[in-house]
Amino acid sequence: PDNDNGSPKISVIQGGLPPAAEGLPPVEHETTEQTGILHRDGVVSLARNEVGSGSGSAFFICIGDQPSLNMGGGRAASGDGQGFAAFARVTRGMAVVHKIHQTKPASDGGDAYTAGQRLDPPVRILKAYREQSPRE
Repeated sequence: PDNDNGSPKISVIQGGLPPAAEGLPPVEHETTEQTGILHRDGVVSLARNEVGSGSGSAFFICIGDQPSLNMGGGRAASGDGQGFAAFARVTRGMAVVHKIHQTKPASDGGDAYTAGQRLDPPVRILKAYREQSPRE
């Protein structure tokens, strides 16, 4: 949904493990400057609070280009300027991503930041595949 409550505004769909699930361990933060993977349409990135707190437990997919999520872009939960760790992109199925993004959100978001952003019931991702990079 397009009801982002942060600043600057972004357009993403966020996913991850359900709140009651045991999370995955955090991974080292790699900035967009290190990887060269920028937050463009279809890019998948780790959600995080502090640097190094991101894991596969929470991620998001960019809808359109989102430069404020890159290193120095001004959008990070902790305000540290490190941006978010982009690590993949959707290569097939962006129509599904856009359909999810256009789904009407539940009326109750649970808290002020996520108000108007949660889907009820949530959309379940049943499969994701890793394609080998041309560089590998």
